[in-house]
Amino acid sequence: MSAEIRLIVAGSSLTYAVESSAGVRPTSGYVMVPEVTNIPALASSDYDRVDMTPVDEEVQHIEITGLRQAPGTLNFEANLSDTLLSFWNGTLVPAYKAAVATGKRMWFCVIIKGMDQGYFFTAEPKVLAPNGGGAADGWKCNLPITMTNTPDWFARPTVSGTKDTNLAALMVGTNILTPFFSPYVTSYEAETENATDQIVAVPEDNSATVAVTSDDATISEGVATWATGENVVVVTVTNDDQTKVYTLTVTKS
Repeated sequence: MSAEIRLIVAGSSLTYAVESSAGVRPTSGYVMVPEVTNIPALASSDYDRVDMTPVDEEVQHIEITGLRQAPGTLNFEANLSDTLLSFWNGTLVPAYKAAVATGKRMWFCVIIKGMDQGYFFTAEPKVLAPNGGGAADGWKCNLPITMTNTPDWFARPTVSGTKDTNLAALMVGTNILTPFFSPYVTSYEAETENATDQIVAVPEDNSATVAVTSDDATISEGVATWATGENVVVVTVTNDDQTKVYTLTVTKS
């Protein structure tokens, strides 16, 4: 008997699609929402249970179904950027409004890497708003989505144009990156006293390729040689026809 594979959140995605035919859940053409960094607990609204046991009874035994609780708002957290703002407020929310105007619904699906099924639900997206934070914090925002049906598991959908171009790991020797590494953050700084450092860039998708340059020169065998002062390292991840670029500014003292 083979051991059960334990799953992690990394590699998961939030996707959406609009019904082609009213009332029919789409199974293809889903689009991935970019820059999502945290997926909240997903639970459907339920019906209240009303106790109707007479007061002369000693044991509660009569209940009826009451009102359904109002669906809560799910707050998916994401990195705030012009790209995300344009996608969410300029594309996704207008697509929802256009769908509702024609009697259709917008479906969301949380796709978990390593699972054959996705978690589907219909929902109403709201305009995103930035979160607060301290001076050293990165800007985040909530993607508010109000669930409008009972979610369920179905075969995972096909997703349009979403080849994985994220890095799973990025290291410059043993030096500390600022900010700390995240697959969704593409610009970093580091300081080093070394003449050379090993650059490690591991893609999330094994089919993706990674190219690394330092000040426009290709790094041989992953070892970067530093000049005194600032050195710009560019890491380009390519997966089919899609690319993503990470930039490291390494200061040699």
